[in-house]
Amino acid sequence: DQDAVDAAATAFNSLTDAQKALVANAGVLEAAIDTIEELEAGKEAADAVIAKVAALPQVEALTLDDEAAVNEAKAAYDELSDLVKTLVDEATVTKLDAAVTRIAELKADQEAADAVIEKINALPETITQEHKADVENARSAYDALTDAQKALVSEDIVAKLEAAEKALAIT
Repeated sequence: DQDAVDAAATAFNSLTDAQKALVANAGVLEAAIDTIEELEAGKEAADAVIAKVAALPQVEALTLDDEAAVNEAKAAYDELSDLVKTLVDEATVTKLDAAVTRIAELKADQEAADAVIEKINALPETITQEHKADVENARSAYDALTDAQKALVSEDIVAKLEAAEKALAIT
């Protein structure tokens, strides 16, 4: 409590040097003063972290467009000392951790979808039986995607895969 520390500091400072020398636990007062000073100095940074996290969309609504804002909030939080981190409420820390996790999930989904898109785009325009393994590989990769990942593959890309499969059925 700052008022108690201020009162103790005032009382200590009113002592003579000889009396101060007799105070066995003056270090406790000095540590308390240092703690309060660190908290006061870090309050603005902690408040900035809280504001950055509050400005983020709800975790379920995050998109990869929010990655920079999430990373900025996480970096600002990580820069806080352990003591100043105590000024950031638990709900804010929970939301930040969930946002970081969600961005990682979204990136992983995009990477998985991109790998499948690359396989499909690598298929030649003219499909023959010699491309059967490539087409089947692309289909298997697409089918292995989650629904969220499949949603990241455009209809045009899926149509290209389906056209390749039709071409194989004809040849």
